[in-house]
Order: sequence, then structure tokens, then C-alpha cells
Amino acid sequence: DFTYESSFEDSLRKGFSNGKRAMLLNHHGMYAVGRDAAEAFFVAKHLTQACDVQVKTLAMAGGNLDNVILPDPGMLRRQYKEMMLSPDYAYDGSREWPGLVRQLEREAKGYNL
Repeated sequence: DFTYESSFEDSLRKGFSNGKRAMLLNHHGMYAVGRDAAEAFFVAKHLTQACDVQVKTLAMAGGNLDNVILPDPGMLRRQYKEMMLSPDYAYDGSREWPGLVRQLEREAKGYNL
């Protein structure tokens, strides 16, 4: 029997109902959601890339976060707002999904979505 405590389920429910699109689990991976498979995959893919960059950056800094120059949080918020308002940007995976499906068909012949 593999079940979670109700507090875990409540935590997920609260996070996703507050607009979070991904939640990391301590030592157990992540959950990612979207309006469809393309959006959920997009969220998971980019979160995985961000985590990879963070781990590599910390490794290059000798494990000491004090050796990392972090961007100004205010600047990051402004850039995020501008990016999300841009008509040139689609943060839903709709542009990436067709290419990912072609890659899947090429690399895993016979796989059925």
C-alpha cells in the first residue's frame, strides 16, 4: 500500500490551487501541472533545466553560495513581468510541443500518445 499522509495531499492541493504549476518533493522528484500535457511537460522540462543550472552553479562555486553573484530580485521580477506580457512569448508549451512529439516519434518508434 503506497499512500501519502493527508497533510501531504493538503499541501499539494493548497499549492496548486494558489496557482503554482510545479512543486518539488524532498528527495522524490516533482509534480508539474498544466491545462494540457504540453503545458505540464513544458513546466517540468524548464524546472528541470533550472535545477540543473543551479546545481552546476553551486558546484562551480565550491559549494559556497556566497561565491555566487545573484541578480537583483527587483530586476528579475521586472523581467518576468515583461516576459509574461510579451506577445512574442508563449509560456504554455504550445510552441515546443509539436517538436517534442516529433522527437518522441523519432526516438521511440511505436510509442503512442
